[in-house]
Amino acid sequence: MDDQNRNLILATALSFLVILVWFLLFPPPAPQQTAQAPTELVQPDGGVAPGVEVAAGEAILARDEVLGKTARVPVRTERLLGSISLVGGRIDDIHLLDYFETVEKGSPTVTLLNPAGSPNAYYALYGWAPAGGLAADAVPGPNTEWSIETGEVLTETTPVTLVWDNGAGLVFRRTMSVDANFMFTVVQAVENTTAAEVRPRCGWRPTASSRGTVVRTTCAGSGSCTRAWSAPPTAHCS
Repeated sequence: MDDQNRNLILATALSFLVILVWFLLFPPPAPQQTAQAPTELVQPDGGVAPGVEVAAGEAILARDEVLGKTARVPVRTERLLGSISLVGGRIDDIHLLDYFETVEKGSPTVTLLNPAGSPNAYYALYGWAPAGGLAADAVPGPNTEWSIETGEVLTETTPVTLVWDNGAGLVFRRTMSVDANFMFTVVQAVENTTAAEVRPRCGWRPTASSRGTVVRTTCAGSGSCTRAWSAPPTAHCS
């Protein structure tokens, strides 16, 4: 080995040693982790679409226990099984009947949606944002207790309509339908029985990891709103 190569190797080793000693004497500061506030859907006029509030430190319960705490509307199609919570009027319990967690015989079907308060909570939340001077409690929120106006079981041929009266002249309705290929359509409408002009705005919000896909979105004025949401399969097929 000639002197030039030896000097190059020596210079490289010394440079590495200097960098190593520097990091030992002056380690870089640890990155600071800051708690992120829940994201909100902000409307053009400053209204905010509601989200489900979960208290800090609230215990996570078993899925079946959470489902049993609220009144529900069954969802039953050839390919789906689940329910809609009347608290919040949200779709938070869906199983894909022809998709399975593994390829093993007897594997459980894929659970796509889970209610808030259960492990791996993931659900579709629809709501109204208070705008035009409306108070937050004048529009339905994540904890609003809806009533069934029409329908008993959501199927491909039988939609379900939920209703909520805010007690101040506004009656909100939410009609849900589903087709044979996972497409949920939610039509929201508000009836104003007062003489005053009101301007609530509707919004759509997938919560948790967004495995669902919005495939159609249309709104007509401030009196009605349509959201279409699809649940694409992401598991093994048997």
